[in-house]
Amino acid sequence: MAYKFQLGAATMSGSLTQEGDVEVKDGGLTIPNSSTIGCAADDDLITLASTSVAFANDVDVNVAKAGGLQIGGSAVTSTATEINLLDAITRGSIIYGNSSGVSARLAAGSANTVLSTDGTDIGYSQVDNAMIDSSAGIQLSKLESVSSGRIIVGNGSNVPTAVAVSGDATLSNGGALTLAAAQTNITSLLATDIKIGEDDQTKIDFETADEIHFYAANAEQVYVADGIFGPQTDSDVDLGSTGVRWKDAFMDSITVTDNLTIGGNLTVNGTTTTVNSTTINITSSLTFEGPADAHETVFGITDPTADATINLPAMSAGTYHVPVLAAVSTTAITATPAEINLIDGGTARGTTAVASGDGFLHNDGGTMRMTSVDKMADFFAGGSGLTASSGVISVDIDGLSALGGTGLHQTQDHFMFSDNGTEKKITFSNLEDAIFGNVSGDATIAAGGALTIANDAVEQAMIADDAVGADQLAANAVVNASIASNAAIDMDKLDGGSLASSLSDLDQGDLLYAGDVDDSNNIKSITFSNLEDAIFGNVSGDIALAAGGAATIQANAVEGSMLNNNIVSGLTDIGAAIVGTDEMIISDNGTIRRTDMSRLKTFIGSGTSAITEHGDANRTLAVGVNVATANTSTARTWTLPESSGLTVGESVKIKVAGVSSGAITIARDGSQTIDGSLTSIVLESDNAAVELIYVGADDWRLF
Repeated sequence: MAYKFQLGAATMSGSLTQEGDVEVKDGGLTIPNSSTIGCAADDDLITLASTSVAFANDVDVNVAKAGGLQIGGSAVTSTATEINLLDAITRGSIIYGNSSGVSARLAAGSANTVLSTDGTDIGYSQVDNAMIDSSAGIQLSKLESVSSGRIIVGNGSNVPTAVAVSGDATLSNGGALTLAAAQTNITSLLATDIKIGEDDQTKIDFETADEIHFYAANAEQVYVADGIFGPQTDSDVDLGSTGVRWKDAFMDSITVTDNLTIGGNLTVNGTTTTVNSTTINITSSLTFEGPADAHETVFGITDPTADATINLPAMSAGTYHVPVLAAVSTTAITATPAEINLIDGGTARGTTAVASGDGFLHNDGGTMRMTSVDKMADFFAGGSGLTASSGVISVDIDGLSALGGTGLHQTQDHFMFSDNGTEKKITFSNLEDAIFGNVSGDATIAAGGALTIANDAVEQAMIADDAVGADQLAANAVVNASIASNAAIDMDKLDGGSLASSLSDLDQGDLLYAGDVDDSNNIKSITFSNLEDAIFGNVSGDIALAAGGAATIQANAVEGSMLNNNIVSGLTDIGAAIVGTDEMIISDNGTIRRTDMSRLKTFIGSGTSAITEHGDANRTLAVGVNVATANTSTARTWTLPESSGLTVGESVKIKVAGVSSGAITIARDGSQTIDGSLTSIVLESDNAAVELIYVGADDWRLF
């Protein structure tokens, strides 16, 4: 894969592999510090640092210069053997000139020895008293000067070093050590019977094992023991005062042996509040908070004027509810619980007969009253046809209105009758059928009213002179000879449905019959073909039908709204690649014409790309050409378009401006990759350009 870059300088990150020669014509080749140069067999032969060139340990260096190896312009005259003395020189050894006048390696001396000379050769020996001149007394003044306030200590390398005293202590010139007032490095003070405080009257005393005692005003006030924080003397120490109080107290339980006075509100969050007391005095009311802390129920009493005792009934185990009244009243409820329970819907029904003078409970316009059942009978008897006496309702037919001239409906109108002592209703149809069932003799009437004359019931005297009509004629009694020549039969007298057979295979030559308006409506025959052609001749508009049925779509008749959505999807696939001679339909400036694919290919190939401009900001790239309109002021990130809106083959071309103040990172969107594995690329050179083509799902490739 080849990459094309603009002329000028190019800065690259990562590695560069060159398969051919690299030629630097002008200027130099600069690579980062500590980078390596090698070949295909060994890629780290030479390492370049800021001020050094290092060759790998297994590299042979051959100097082809005629004058040999030169350093700083001076020739190196040492032999390879002499230089090799430096190879793997051991720790502590030195190179010196031996008695033969050649370079040699002197091994390190043993511990506590020094390098000495006898005036000719050198070697290692121990320092003994004889080596120090008798007058060579070393005075403290000969030591390296030490700044005021410093002391000499052995450092981490066991070397005497002058350091200043620091931390929570200071050292004066006279040697006085002063501790700081705030000791920040002391993390533990553990001692038996230790005391901490202002004096012996105000202190924290650890005088007893596993206890802490707090003193004030020369007396022990409180102490802390295992599981106890309490006063030393019973009923002696207050928690806070009237002027300074504790804010909140979080406790599992509180035990009070004397009175408990609460100046504010008492809130109990537990599920059960138990008060073991004979009498509880509550001023005004008792409020019950709702579960959602949004609605309250207030339990109180309305302006009592005398002492009263209200007892709750002794009930068996269970959950009960106290009824409430909507109105204020001083009237006591005199009904017994058994009487009140009669209004329970589940109360058993009695069989005691209701008699005149019995009462019933009802709502009289919002007021509950007890009223005689006689009044209920009077209320129901207030309509037409009913009367009441001593609570008994009876039917009064004289009180009903007359039907008048309105006809009776067979099923919707009803009669009331006594069915062997039981009152029931009956429809007018049922009443009729009961009457019809009693008809006999020369005729009978079926349910619903159908009358049938009995066989041989009609005698000569019963037949009127005009009694015989068409209905009385026998089947096939009238024949063609019976019809006069001038006796035209109207068409509406014909019953086509009475024909014995129907025509299922209508042919062009089959005959139909029609009245000819041009010939006094005389009946004439016409072939089915003639009828079709007459109908076809009346067809006009977007299509014409010729005699015989040939349809012709008129020129310019087919419009877009007439085309079905499947005019393309319903066709057979081409089954092959599109070639230049394949044809398609195109609108040529409003005129429908045909064209082959070669013209479409030429048109697309000569098209232009969309240009998207980007300023000095983080941006999302667009398909087409993306051009920077400003130099970067800091590092920027341009993100590739998301895959959901891309089509394989679309490309993103990028051209940046100046990036010396911040490179531009071309980052992927989501889980996309660049060249198979990269998640981003960086454009670090001014006016750099690159093109990426979308070749598959989440797959960008560099070109």
